[in-house]
Amino acid sequence: MIYHCRAITPAMTKSQLLFFSGIALLLTSCGASRWSEAQKASLGSIAVPPVPVAGDGYDKPIGSPEIAAPYISAPVGSGFAGGAIAAGVGQLAVEIAAVAEQKSFEGRYADAISKAPGTVPGDLSGRVRKAVAGTVGSLPHFHGKVRDDSPNRLVVTVEKFRYVRVGNDGGEMLMVPSLSGKFDLTGAGGTKLLSRNFNASATSVRRTIDGFVRDRGAASRAFDEAAAEVARQIGEAVGEKLGETPGAPAVTTPAGRTAKPGKPYQLSDVSGLTATCSNPYPLTQSCNIWSGAARRIEVGGQKLKIAGSADGKIILIRDAGLVPKNAVSSKGSAQYDAVKAALEASGVWVLKQRDMVSAGKTVGFFLETSGDAYGAITKGS
Repeated sequence: MIYHCRAITPAMTKSQLLFFSGIALLLTSCGASRWSEAQKASLGSIAVPPVPVAGDGYDKPIGSPEIAAPYISAPVGSGFAGGAIAAGVGQLAVEIAAVAEQKSFEGRYADAISKAPGTVPGDLSGRVRKAVAGTVGSLPHFHGKVRDDSPNRLVVTVEKFRYVRVGNDGGEMLMVPSLSGKFDLTGAGGTKLLSRNFNASATSVRRTIDGFVRDRGAASRAFDEAAAEVARQIGEAVGEKLGETPGAPAVTTPAGRTAKPGKPYQLSDVSGLTATCSNPYPLTQSCNIWSGAARRIEVGGQKLKIAGSADGKIILIRDAGLVPKNAVSSKGSAQYDAVKAALEASGVWVLKQRDMVSAGKTVGFFLETSGDAYGAITKGS
């Protein structure tokens, strides 16, 4: 069976959003079944041809985090941070505010916006291709088997690229490059084995739009990060079908614990107005529609709330208070440090992390981990 998994993007129409909102309740992952041993055996090597980048693919920067939210599985205003808004002011008010914020952004940074296309690297195609080939080549099945002459082809296409807002710093709007498109993996006979869309943003290199215009080196590094995120998404999708994970396999210590990996990978932020108990992760333990994280805990002196996936490997952490006094961020906060230390004491390591933002403020964070983080944190509480 071939799975066509479409990324949900800001460019979709309302009817498309409603359609995907419906199926999001039915699917927790897309294309989760693995390839058969015969299919894997037929993929003795793989080629990553030059990546087409649409000539008309550049779009104007997006200055509203609600418009720029990379994942949408519910109408705007019905997410964790938007529950109260949806009940009171309503979705229309949120949409009006987002449009007004976008217009304000375009007026404030008009000169930089006009110059932003010049910050896009001319070799974007090559950067994406190199990143994808490297990540796919790190899968055990394809290690040393990425070859240009392979009959099996992983065709990646970048259809849209732009800057999107991810936060604020001293009243300035911080942006990152975002790339969207699709990839198709076909076998030797032209049989399509995997087809998906992607929507990927830079992770750590953030500037105002005029900051990127002034500092082309930063723009270059940010586009490299976006290309790496494209590669990560593709590598995980292919790895899922192979039953493998990109990169070196986990090493188990004699005591049975997983050895500590490197620095956690920082994923792009999630908007609190669009996050739900099924988006961007299926959270089935201690999750509610109002705040997401519902179970109260205390970790390292920090009073928090937690929600988790069925296996406990993914958790959402928020402050226990209704209005957090400080940013609850995976990029550096007392709450994050306390949770990470408690997990590591239990032999559970943070692999990936991402912040949840609302109205320009960081209000919580998601952690993807190596083990049952939810159980480790809630044990005895």
